[in-house]
Amino acid sequence: MNVLFVITKSELGGAQTHVYQLSKYLRGKGHEVHITAFPGGWLHVQADKAGIPFHSNTALSNSLNPLKGLSAARGVAALVRRIRPDVIHCHSSAAGFWTRIAIRNSVPTLYTAHGWGFTPGTPLLRGTVMLVVERIAARFTKAFICVSEFDRKLAIERGINSAESITTIHNGIEVQKGEGSKSNRGPLKAVFVGRLSGQKEPELLIRALSELPRHIRDLYELQVIGEGPMLSDIRALVPEGITNIRIHGAIAREEVLRTLSESHLFILTSRYEGFPISILEAMSMGLAVIASDVGGIREAVTPECGILIGRGDKEALKRALTRLAEDRAAIERYGAAARERARTEFSVTAMCEKTLAVYDSIRAR
Repeated sequence: MNVLFVITKSELGGAQTHVYQLSKYLRGKGHEVHITAFPGGWLHVQADKAGIPFHSNTALSNSLNPLKGLSAARGVAALVRRIRPDVIHCHSSAAGFWTRIAIRNSVPTLYTAHGWGFTPGTPLLRGTVMLVVERIAARFTKAFICVSEFDRKLAIERGINSAESITTIHNGIEVQKGEGSKSNRGPLKAVFVGRLSGQKEPELLIRALSELPRHIRDLYELQVIGEGPMLSDIRALVPEGITNIRIHGAIAREEVLRTLSESHLFILTSRYEGFPISILEAMSMGLAVIASDVGGIREAVTPECGILIGRGDKEALKRALTRLAEDRAAIERYGAAARERARTEFSVTAMCEKTLAVYDSIRAR
């Protein structure tokens, strides 16, 4: 089987990790794999290292400019004529829309939603536009994969397609070796990993920790890792004189994994999500979790694994931080349960096998 993956950007992110995992698995099973995306990012580098053909499409972007979108669509259509895939698997909204408009199911086309653009918590205008966009593109889609049951139900409720055409396949992770050194002495090491944008609401975490009484706040050492449009604003939010909040910006993936392995607590304060791989990676390394109860996060983080808070609820976040600072035994219990759940329930192999079964089903129709 020849599979073409189409994704908007090649920068490091959950969807790009997902595409790379599937690409490696399919190659290992003897299938032919191609990837097309905007060039130059992490996925492009990994594909080159693995010998997976990467086809640059510089018109792919999140821009609303229809001329750019049509150019991207023409590029994908030309690539399809050249490599003749048996299945096209789209990821991310822009690439998914323009590819489906260009191909119109002349090749069986599948779309994975890594969180819908109209999910609760998104700005109203954006959500309305994205719902219309997804309903149009759905006409040219053989099947859908949602990375959480929350998103599957949302798609059905909003009339994207029939329940029979939409499958939930949770993201998977590769088991990381070891859990690093998590000393029970010294600071309580907390980490936030994510794009510094309005979606992730990193300012909520900075404000919550900064407002805690000093005797609680000083028990923490927080590292914020990620790039994005809010990077300078987040750095400016850290009060003068507070040295235990460190804003790193983007760092190498190997360094991210090392930091996770040495941390006790993972925090994600998103306004909306699909099913973030970052949480699964943290859980697999034995980190307790504090996260917003949005999207499919509660499908990963059970009450045994951490604490969920309401979207934007700073006071609940402060209470959770205070509670865990005063009860390190709870962090150990959460971390152990999180590690076991991630490693037994969210296998990357199981995710890939289920996805391959969807390919087979749409080719047989």
